[in-house]
Amino acid sequence: MLTPKLLPVLALAAVLLSPATRAQSDCDAPPAPGSEPLVKRALACNPGQLALDARVRAQAERTAASGHLDDPKLMLGVAPRTLGQNEVRKGYVVEVSQSLPWPGVLELRRALEEAGTDSRAFEYDQGAVQLALALRLAYADWHYRERLIAINRRHQSLWRTFVDSSRARYAAGSGGKAAVLQARHEEHQLHLDELALTQAVARDRSRLARLANINPSELSTSTPLPQREPPAGSLTLALDSLDTQPQLQQLAAEETRKSRELELAEKDRYPNFSVLARHNNQWANPDQRLFVGVGFNLPLDIGGKRSARERSLEAERLAVEWQRRDAALALADALGRAESRHREANDTLHMYREELLPLTEESLVTARDDFAAGRGDFLTLLVAERNLLKVQRDLEAAERDRFAALAQLTAAAGLVMLEDWNLLAGGGK
Repeated sequence: MLTPKLLPVLALAAVLLSPATRAQSDCDAPPAPGSEPLVKRALACNPGQLALDARVRAQAERTAASGHLDDPKLMLGVAPRTLGQNEVRKGYVVEVSQSLPWPGVLELRRALEEAGTDSRAFEYDQGAVQLALALRLAYADWHYRERLIAINRRHQSLWRTFVDSSRARYAAGSGGKAAVLQARHEEHQLHLDELALTQAVARDRSRLARLANINPSELSTSTPLPQREPPAGSLTLALDSLDTQPQLQQLAAEETRKSRELELAEKDRYPNFSVLARHNNQWANPDQRLFVGVGFNLPLDIGGKRSARERSLEAERLAVEWQRRDAALALADALGRAESRHREANDTLHMYREELLPLTEESLVTARDDFAAGRGDFLTLLVAERNLLKVQRDLEAAERDRFAALAQLTAAAGLVMLEDWNLLAGGGK
């Protein structure tokens, strides 16, 4: 698994060594169940991520092609009116020339392309972070609504027993018809809720299938959300590793690229040279037929064109620098807010599990027993059942929110997989 610091380097290596054909063959296999296998599947098969992958490889090839001398030029010429005449020498000219940039220019051109490759690699890493976040949030919604359907069906079954009990009491004269009608209404309302949830689940599956680049029919049913938690002091760990985040490293690479462009613009104030060799057989004296020479341009700053370009590039570099500083502040703020939401979600989930759910379950059991024994009224049973249904739904929402908060915190830390927290805690930056 990739560490935050080595993530761009290893990701670039993986991109260069894993062509799209192999990724496509991996995508033909059925997906493994669970959110984390789907994240890995999406990283390998998502078309948007594969497009970033291809851009990294394209830029890497441009880097490999940079830093070399321009191709030499060959010129061939002939004097056409000398052809076919025996009294004059046939005239032709052969010239070979080679341009030579100012020392250091080739190295700067190479460094410029290398910075572009770094930027593309970090863009790929940031895309992986955002893709993993989107998929986890979509998976959390899918699992949440499937759990609501299961809760809904249990309560429908429960209300069917209440309908039977109410009818029995009505037939025996110990209960009113209103209780029967209300019980049937509650059962029908739950059935309507199930219809809406079923369609929402279909939409969730469609969103997941798009992110993972699979057919929705390959998603059978959701599995429980991972219970993994970030290590103690996760906020401090993430803040200490802030500079290694892909978003900031991409901006740092862009700043480096602008600096290299500025250095190249400053080198443009120095002349470029060219050497040439020419052979002209029109000269009667053989010693005069071979000509060698050197040429260079005159880098005049007419109209301040060079100065203006340098000022423009310096302003662009400064803009990227300020953008990087602003992004660092935004990431630090996002980390703090994500960590706060995660703690809140954990506390809320604990309250529902340990306090509210047992209380409402006990209240319903008591109300149901009293109603069956004729000691309680239907209204008390109705309130107790509705309270339990609400708490069970809220518990599932709290479970979803806990996982969503974990996903947000993981993305804010610049991590892709949940197990990357272990590497961060172990100092693997």
